[in-house]
Amino acid sequence: MRYLSNANRIYKVQKLTMSRKIYRPKALEIEMTYVCNLRCISCAILDDIKKGTFGFSAKEIISILSQLKSIGINYYSLTGGEPFVHYDILRSVIADAPIDLIKINTNGFYFSTPKIVRETLGELKESGFGLRNKTIPAWLNISIGQQTAQGIPLENAVFIARDFNHFFPKEKARLSLNVFSPSRSYSYFVINEFLRKYKEITGKDFNERKIPFKFYEPDGRCSSTALRMGRPSKRKQTIKSLIREYLEEEYLGLNCYFIQEKETFRYIGPRMLLRADGSLYTCIGYSHVHKMGNIHHDKLNNMIDRVNEEPIVRVLFMSSLKGLLTLAEKKRPGIGNKKISISYGPCDICKLLTGVMNHSSHNA
Repeated sequence: MRYLSNANRIYKVQKLTMSRKIYRPKALEIEMTYVCNLRCISCAILDDIKKGTFGFSAKEIISILSQLKSIGINYYSLTGGEPFVHYDILRSVIADAPIDLIKINTNGFYFSTPKIVRETLGELKESGFGLRNKTIPAWLNISIGQQTAQGIPLENAVFIARDFNHFFPKEKARLSLNVFSPSRSYSYFVINEFLRKYKEITGKDFNERKIPFKFYEPDGRCSSTALRMGRPSKRKQTIKSLIREYLEEEYLGLNCYFIQEKETFRYIGPRMLLRADGSLYTCIGYSHVHKMGNIHHDKLNNMIDRVNEEPIVRVLFMSSLKGLLTLAEKKRPGIGNKKISISYGPCDICKLLTGVMNHSSHNA
């Protein structure tokens, strides 16, 4: 898709296309709960985790998934908080979901012994994890790094990595190890320590082709959790140059803007985010910018229809941050030349530019 060159052209295209939906979500990511057994300093929702007062029942989640299916959205994923603190709810959702599960994110605390791992994998299989999916494999993502620093033993990840593929065919269910920590050196330390422990416990070398590491850069170049860490980079770039780099590095488009490369990433998006308090957002970026409403008070299809009428959202999903910057330049000439920390991820930039458009406190 070619980007639009100026704000007037964007508004013209917007007017011509107002009769069709620009924002067409393909999946929903659900924060099952704000309850978590950890307090990671770089957690993007740490304030909510500390309160830990909201969450969904299995019945509520199934009702939401049924709404998704009725309007043609066929995928969902589960995160938290920590989903395995409500293991019975998790199993019930997997067993009764009318659509395909994309992934479950967990810090791995639950997999504390080989016996528990085997029992849990057997129960997940019995519930239909991955096996009930019709079109895609389901992923179980184990987070290591900051979680390791908070006391989750790496042995937990070793136990599940050793046994996972004995329970699930790879075309139906997959396992990954997600590495995110406050420093690159600690990330490499954790990976090397995992490899060492895996060899020590299993007597074999770890096969990264079967179970991949997903490494998240700790400096925030593609993660909007960087500013939560309290150490944003002192290096600065202009907003327009940061956007250009994200586009070139293909970080944009994974959620808020359609690009052909999504097929390469095998990413299902745009993906809405349903927070544990019922708030619904247009994307899964942790800056929580474009709120659609609250699932406890409104129907899903009504919220999607309404957000499709919002000019900023329509431009964002037509032409990503480049189009949003063009609009912001019209509102505040020269904003693209403003220098900001390179720790601003795409979601942080979206929040900043949306703030400029709305004259909010986010205009930095």
